[in-house]
Amino acid sequence: MKRISIKILISLFLMFGILFAQTQKESKKYLDKATITVEDQNISTKYIKFKDEADLSVNEFISEYRSAFSLSDENELRILHEETDELGQKHYRYKQYYNGLELFDTQFLVHEENGTVKSANGEIIQDLHIRTTPAISEEQALSAALAYIGAEKYMWEIRSEEEMLKRVTNNKSSTYYPKGTLGIAAERGFLKADKFKLVYRFDVYAAQPMSRHYVDVDARAGKVINKISRIHTGNVAGFGESLYNGNVNMKVGNKNYPKVPKLPTYFHVESGFWWMADPNLGNTGGYANSWYQVLDSDPITLSGGNPELSFTHRYSAEPPAPYPPFDGWDGMNVRISTDGGTTWEVLANPIPAYANSSLYSFGSTHGEGPGVPGWTGLLDTWTPVTVNLSAYAGQTVQIRFAFASDEAVSTTDDPTWFGWQIDDILISSTAGTLFSNDGSESGMTRGNLATEVTIIAGDYRLRESIRGDGIFTYNMQGSHLYPNAIDYVSSSKTDWPNATGVQVHWATEQTFDYFKTKHNRTSFDDEGGRLVSYASYLPDGFPASAYPNAFWNGQFMTYGDGYPGLYGPLVSLDVVGHELTHGVTERSAGLIYQGESGALNESISDIFGNLIEFFAEGYSDEVWGVGEDFDLNGNSGFRSMSDPNSKGDPDTYKGNNWVGTTPLDPDNGGVHTNSGVQNYWFYLLAHGGSGTNDNGDDYDVEGIGLNKSAKIVYRSLTIYLTPYSAYYAARNGSIEAAEDLYGKNSKTVETVKAAWDAVGVYELQPLYNIDNLIAYIEGLGLTASEEASLVDPLTNARGLLGNGDLDNAFAEIGMYQDQVIDLYFVYGAIDLYNLYYLYYEGENIYEMYSQNPNPPNNRPKPQVQTVVDTPTEFDLEKNYPNPFNPVTTIEFSLPEASRVELTVFNSTGQVVKNLTRESYQAGTYSVKWDGTNETGQKVASGVYIYRLVAGDFVKTNRMILLK
Repeated sequence: MKRISIKILISLFLMFGILFAQTQKESKKYLDKATITVEDQNISTKYIKFKDEADLSVNEFISEYRSAFSLSDENELRILHEETDELGQKHYRYKQYYNGLELFDTQFLVHEENGTVKSANGEIIQDLHIRTTPAISEEQALSAALAYIGAEKYMWEIRSEEEMLKRVTNNKSSTYYPKGTLGIAAERGFLKADKFKLVYRFDVYAAQPMSRHYVDVDARAGKVINKISRIHTGNVAGFGESLYNGNVNMKVGNKNYPKVPKLPTYFHVESGFWWMADPNLGNTGGYANSWYQVLDSDPITLSGGNPELSFTHRYSAEPPAPYPPFDGWDGMNVRISTDGGTTWEVLANPIPAYANSSLYSFGSTHGEGPGVPGWTGLLDTWTPVTVNLSAYAGQTVQIRFAFASDEAVSTTDDPTWFGWQIDDILISSTAGTLFSNDGSESGMTRGNLATEVTIIAGDYRLRESIRGDGIFTYNMQGSHLYPNAIDYVSSSKTDWPNATGVQVHWATEQTFDYFKTKHNRTSFDDEGGRLVSYASYLPDGFPASAYPNAFWNGQFMTYGDGYPGLYGPLVSLDVVGHELTHGVTERSAGLIYQGESGALNESISDIFGNLIEFFAEGYSDEVWGVGEDFDLNGNSGFRSMSDPNSKGDPDTYKGNNWVGTTPLDPDNGGVHTNSGVQNYWFYLLAHGGSGTNDNGDDYDVEGIGLNKSAKIVYRSLTIYLTPYSAYYAARNGSIEAAEDLYGKNSKTVETVKAAWDAVGVYELQPLYNIDNLIAYIEGLGLTASEEASLVDPLTNARGLLGNGDLDNAFAEIGMYQDQVIDLYFVYGAIDLYNLYYLYYEGENIYEMYSQNPNPPNNRPKPQVQTVVDTPTEFDLEKNYPNPFNPVTTIEFSLPEASRVELTVFNSTGQVVKNLTRESYQAGTYSVKWDGTNETGQKVASGVYIYRLVAGDFVKTNRMILLK
């Protein structure tokens, strides 16, 4: 057999790999012009970088990618966002969908310069085989999610919290009650095809103990597979500061202070009468949660004797129920003002009388206290009402029709609740008709009284409208209920009694100014989003002034007052900047708050928190701590960017003090600890430094300064990172950003690389580079016959594929076709499957071949363990990993008690090993197979069959054992 050169072999191999899905069409083979790398722990995360001579459009690249990676028709890439940056480059952020369902938290970015793709990065998952029909209902999934969180109380159970949400979001339909979104998620963040599951995703916000998580429930098995934190806390140990910034300049509101945006008014004229409702709600119209709607008359002088108010009305609202000290929920009443609308009192003697004496909606939701009466429930016929106004005879008054709903139940829950309808309004006396309205806009004023805070007297408030949609700073007064918040007020714009409020407000202004001045970003969302802060927050059950924490909850910032004797209020410049930067990250890269992506999230907030502090106070070489201002004992804060080890954090990737990164590890997988690696990288990049890292590598980095370093981090965050980006992604993203800003061959780029090397995040070696493949094969030491023996099957199969004969093509080279991309083939002295997998999936070669080729025979027998209860159907899952060496896991589900036989066969049908023959209760179970037979001997590599028999249920799957 004639020997064929290595280069010809590789050319044929790559040709087969890329072109088999295109039959005989000639490919442009753009990917041959690219360097492609993957993370060794996450083969689905790819970095593709093209040489300067590559010339392809975004659409051509996506088409070539789909072909080269055999992305099936079930997979769709949709553009999530595209933008052109200040350098003129275009960036496309894609989301992957499978059979129309979103793959949560995965993104793929394509970067274009001068009309051609220059690079791409992120996650596209191929080889997905997922049933997209749920086996459980959304309600069942929610029950599983809530059981998993196990809170004592949830935010949607606290009506005042629901009300605040509606006010902050300016959305009458907003609620914390979790709504399940059907999609696809990676179990525990492992971005491999067989770890993706059909899930219901819920946003679960707990009040006691406080937490907020995305919870993913397997929509087929009913088990929770992910719990992703949404509350980004400053640090588990706490934030704080002692208010040492002294007198600061800031914008505040005078008597015409900026008003909190109001909700719409919904009293309107309908067919000759007044109707309090949104016509778009319910069957014909209705109301939403947390409304406070009023209809006020013009001033009326009650001349003559025996003045009386009369009107007709009908209503349909939430039925009353006792909830001491309240006896009703949503409702309505009539009020009167004698001072031009400044104060109002409820008219207490209507006939017919009010149905209830103390409505929760007025009293708790809108802060008027118990004892506010009103009509509730259903009155579906037009009914006349009269009210004696003799007590107000001779005065000038205004009449108010007031409706209030609480934050929990409304027309959206019962479409028959149509709200309140009023007609034939008449005020009369012995002098005749004093006022009348039968459904005319004239003489009546509509209003919405729902407010974000309780208004108290004062000439000046910590509100401003200069920056974006405004900055609003409120005082929680040591409460955990946001509706209890009030304005910080002062009688003088230069003399503020509460230094904590001033500090928060000023620091928020400085944060806004920093991002606008340095990065041309307008607020956290880059759309001028309103910045709302709540200070002096205290969770329910905590002792006074003893909450050493601060957090961004996805909507606004909340700050505690520290801890007596240890920490002052948690409102220092770097802490405020830190919290707001979580909002920037959420609205750009969206880094998942767990594991390495969570550590990057925390580190980015630390970085910009320090930069904002330098921006406002001036640079100091001593201020590289995080939270140093709050420490009442004179320590240097709770984290150090210049010396992470001094605070128990790592300064080297996976070095000393590194914390496990799984969701089961502490602190969401070390988000506040492992952030030290990027923190130290930034310190070296900006400031410079020398030493020896935990890997024994010496480094000497010359810093490039704060401004350059900040631009690189900001561009990497907003342009190159994706939700599951880890440390290698941060390295690549910052290098790309530096190349864009300062040139590919610049000293700045080399410094960025050197700083990453210093913290142990080294360059990934490209696995798709043809030279690396050639070197790898040459390193195997193949003989001429072995080398040649690899070519003939490929050549024959290539011809068969060209003729569309897939079955014989796979038979020719001994492969089993599960899907076209899955080329499972072991031939002679070399594992062709591994090579193919290397090209297609980027599996790390070192890891593949580092397994012991001669494992001992005394391995323990497989142990079956329960994974989850209550599956809804029999099933046998694909083993994971597959192909495998040395161990794989097989999972099966039983909806009822069954006798189970799980057996492994070889390709000729002979029994290799009985994994289990026992009776099991209903549940989901897993068993491991280590590639040994009944006598404990290691079996040969190749294709094996495993079969589950459970009662009448029989299912068979295939797996590949590699050596």
